[in-house]
Amino acid sequence: YSARRRGLEGVATVRVSLDAKARITDVEVINSSGHDVLDQAAVNTVKRYTYTPKLVDGEAVPSAIRLQVRFELTNR
Repeated sequence: YSARRRGLEGVATVRVSLDAKARITDVEVINSSGHDVLDQAAVNTVKRYTYTPKLVDGEAVPSAIRLQVRFELTNR
């Protein structure tokens, strides 16, 4: 069954590690939504994002960011 059909909601916090060219080197769930299926969906989602390199003194450097992915059902 899909997460939607099961009525699952939650917020997953993920840490995305990037190299100096803003390519993903690692994605880690650092705060679970409480549902493995939503956590995996959060990881898959942030892997599709396009990131911009972090600049320090005008030079691109490796970095890491935290993102929250919210799964919320709405009535439609």
